[in-house]
Amino acid sequence: MEQIVIPENVQDISGDAFYGCSSLSSFEIKSSILNGTGYGIFTDCSSLSTVTISGELSTIPKAMFSGAQYITSITIPETVTEIGESAFQNCSSLKQVTIPENVQSIDAFAFNNCTSLKSVSFPSNLKSLGYRSFYNCTALQQVVIPENVQSIGMEAFSGCNTLNKFEIKSDVLNDTGSQIFSGCSNLKTVTISGKLSTIPKAMFSGAQYITSITIPETVTEIGESAFQKCSSLKQVTIPENVQSLGAFAFDSCTSLKSVTFLSNLKSIGYRSFYNCTALQQVEMPENVESVGMESFAGCSAMTKFTTRAVNANWSYSVFQYDSRLVVYGLEGATIETYAKDNNIKFVSMGHAPGWFTGTDGNVRYYDQNGNMVKNQFAFDGEYTYYLQADGSPMKDRLTYHPDGQHIIYFDSDGHEVFNSFQYCPSVGYTCYFDSQGYIYKDQITFVGDKVYYLNANGKMEQNGWFRFANGRDFGYANSDGTLKTDGFSYDPWGRIVFYHWNGMVARGLITDGAYYYNMDATDGHYLGSFPVN
Repeated sequence: MEQIVIPENVQDISGDAFYGCSSLSSFEIKSSILNGTGYGIFTDCSSLSTVTISGELSTIPKAMFSGAQYITSITIPETVTEIGESAFQNCSSLKQVTIPENVQSIDAFAFNNCTSLKSVSFPSNLKSLGYRSFYNCTALQQVVIPENVQSIGMEAFSGCNTLNKFEIKSDVLNDTGSQIFSGCSNLKTVTISGKLSTIPKAMFSGAQYITSITIPETVTEIGESAFQKCSSLKQVTIPENVQSLGAFAFDSCTSLKSVTFLSNLKSIGYRSFYNCTALQQVEMPENVESVGMESFAGCSAMTKFTTRAVNANWSYSVFQYDSRLVVYGLEGATIETYAKDNNIKFVSMGHAPGWFTGTDGNVRYYDQNGNMVKNQFAFDGEYTYYLQADGSPMKDRLTYHPDGQHIIYFDSDGHEVFNSFQYCPSVGYTCYFDSQGYIYKDQITFVGDKVYYLNANGKMEQNGWFRFANGRDFGYANSDGTLKTDGFSYDPWGRIVFYHWNGMVARGLITDGAYYYNMDATDGHYLGSFPVN
């Protein structure tokens, strides 16, 4: 089969519908509705290179072209408003994409692993880019984010190791995720041409080759971890309108030699300049009202700290762990001289904001007013916790998310688990939690070339023959949880069965093109065969 045309009234194409059509080179879709379309439609269609969408689709469905690795180009209809999750994932030969003007949303994994994609043009109406939407696009070199974009998902451009230039025209990025540029080893130029009021949380975290950046004058807040681990960043001027520096804002910017604060700055967050080992001198303006714990701790090259903020509330250990040195109200003297002359070891005006480890060994978090945070989620820059009624983190607990629908898990350290298999001692079996931390139930999942199944209780099937939660299909799980997917083999009673790519045992009539094989409709064991011709 070389060509296929899907007529206009088709509303659903099931997963693997054209699996293994190795001569299929041309595919046309006339339909305008494909909302129920499944995964892996073109798996092993090794000749597919041309796809035409002549129907007025409003959505490119979830995983529609996922794995179609020989498609080099595609025209997305102007009627499309959303590009669904994993829509073009692993289209490794796709070289260029123009997103139509009406598209407002590009969902998670949409162009994940499109390793030949060199350029992408975003339309002016685009509002959101999903989690890992362009993850590991290793040929992508330049990106311009248009002005109407309001959120960029976590790791959206992570792994784009040839990306060297990035421009943001947007004015609002309130919902932006972390590690957007993780692994972007060649990113050196970032331009913010939009009138941002906030540099979002973790916006540039881990962009280790950015040497300089101009923060717009419209910015009033630099968010938590915004420039964390930008280890090549050498100089920063904080704009006049900035009032707040979030926790970890410039944490581990190890090349940062100078920073200029302007007069409207009011608060410096927890560890905001922690471990900036090249930072030598700091002058703090008079309007600063609070200085977070360990905000300059680990700045081993600092020789001079000058401040006019005589009324500021200084937290614990602003400069270093051991001596708990807090210096304020000095002009011109070095830290060492001032400490020696005044014998200052510790100054506090109430409980400092930030994370603390209590005598019981549990971390707790205090807000900017010195109040312990309770009965809510909190993020310390690396892990997510749920802080209970006593402020301590929930540990080793499968529990309902506050939405009352999804189940999440906190490990023995109190860290919420994401994108990972996790053994849960409280129930005695291994589960899988997705990018939102939600448990998988009755789901087949893939990790690399391995297939796993999480049953209706969320338990990873292991050690033998099992029935899927639909009550009809069978499969076989090895001791490590991987499913048998190797075609003809044996069931536990020595009978011949056929294991599909997804771990399910074939039932009914199947064919390899030369023979038809009759598999028992109940449990899939082999009954007989006859030639196709």
